[in-house]
Amino acid sequence: MREMDDSISVMEIESKEDKLEISMLQYELKQRNEKIEMMQEDFTTTCSERDGLRQTLSDLTEQHASYKKKSEMLSGRLKSMNASLLSMMQQQEIVLNATKAREEQWENLSKLRREKLKSLVYLEEQDASEEVELRNCLVKQTQEMAAIKATIATAQQEDTGGM
Repeated sequence: MREMDDSISVMEIESKEDKLEISMLQYELKQRNEKIEMMQEDFTTTCSERDGLRQTLSDLTEQHASYKKKSEMLSGRLKSMNASLLSMMQQQEIVLNATKAREEQWENLSKLRREKLKSLVYLEEQDASEEVELRNCLVKQTQEMAAIKATIATAQQEDTGGM
């Protein structure tokens, strides 16, 4: 009868351990899903930024083509329109400076995104390391509990054997 009680107790402990492990795995799954959602949002944002940059580049290309066409038309009238040409050159310099500033901004944003990606990779590696530590601790704890159980069983047998 005692062996059945012990067997039932062991099964109850194993059931509780299994439930704990299931809960931990569900929690881990939830965290991973949240990370995936965040990464998907980052990906969507990055794609939107890329599309915006493409549109801006297209707009700038159109503007550049427009300025080039105007420049070609004005080259035939260079003597009479020298002041207008100078003004357009200044405008082109402003556009070039704006383009350079925008390129610097894009480069800075790209660096920031790379740093954030490195940070995400570091966090994932840290999470993996912590999971391994937790698993090792749980294995050690399970072994210690088994040893304690064996000691208790031995002590009980000695008590019943001595009577």
